[in-house]
Amino acid sequence: MVGKPKLSKFRPDSTECGQRAETSVSQPAISVLIATRNRPDALVECIESVLSQEFCDFELIILDDASDDPLRPIVSPRVDDSRICWIESDTPSGVAGARNRLVDAANSDILVFLDDDAVFTGDQNLSEVVREFADNPELGILAFRISLYSPDATELQVPFSMRIRKQAPDLTEQRVRASYFVGAAHAIKKSVFDICGRYTPDLVYGHEELELSYAAIDNGFEIVFSSKLRAVHSPMTTLISNSGGELYFEVRNRMWIAYRRLPIKYAVPYVLIWLGVYGLRSVKVRRPLVFIRGFLSGSKAVLRINREPVSNRAIQYLQANFGRLWY
Repeated sequence: MVGKPKLSKFRPDSTECGQRAETSVSQPAISVLIATRNRPDALVECIESVLSQEFCDFELIILDDASDDPLRPIVSPRVDDSRICWIESDTPSGVAGARNRLVDAANSDILVFLDDDAVFTGDQNLSEVVREFADNPELGILAFRISLYSPDATELQVPFSMRIRKQAPDLTEQRVRASYFVGAAHAIKKSVFDICGRYTPDLVYGHEELELSYAAIDNGFEIVFSSKLRAVHSPMTTLISNSGGELYFEVRNRMWIAYRRLPIKYAVPYVLIWLGVYGLRSVKVRRPLVFIRGFLSGSKAVLRINREPVSNRAIQYLQANFGRLWY
């Protein structure tokens, strides 16, 4: 089992990086965006991994998404830095809604999202993000190589299916074009949001990244996975996961995305295959009623959304770059 990376303590009053922050221009090169709720200790580790980056010209915006007790008084004494900006929400926004609030607050053209229960591995991530976007004008989204950490095992969260990874074991050590990204750690050019719109708030929890990926590809942006961009994700339980809500949104949102973004010949098998997967999972975890509620909610949702299936050009991109079409 691979443990979390050890992070050095960051002291802004004793480093060149902190001194540069005081004299930097008003528009930073990067906005690092973190949404958080009720996780002060995990958030401190997350922030430390950002402040430990060699690249210094960034702002760090933290959204406290309606924590039971405000996090700033708890966290700021432990990781204070002039580049940190706090915003607060009175009511929970959901994953998509929280990310949208952070996008609206950002002041740079490059947005790096990091979940509050994730940390950067190494100190070169922001430098690599800047280089990637500078060197590749058509690049819209960068996917990180994310190690999934838990007390039991370490697995990867990457934009490739298990089947593809078995066929190409070294794929996760390369830089390749991809068709989607994992939300725990990713970077997006702000123009992607300007052209494609924000994350879809109606999805609330789960697969909002996949929906945005389809829209970005359809608008001519490239998605690139780079193994040089690394993070460790330690997912924590939430009210949603404890109540079985993850399964509910998995079912509902797969149906929602397939109906909106995929041509019919792909949408039908896509939905049927995933309903089979989630149906079996619901029996295994003894939550068949949650599965049924998700299915009914997804059925209602497709009646009120407009279909915007991706173009033939986007289909060709997906076929060539590990895209999800049939499942």
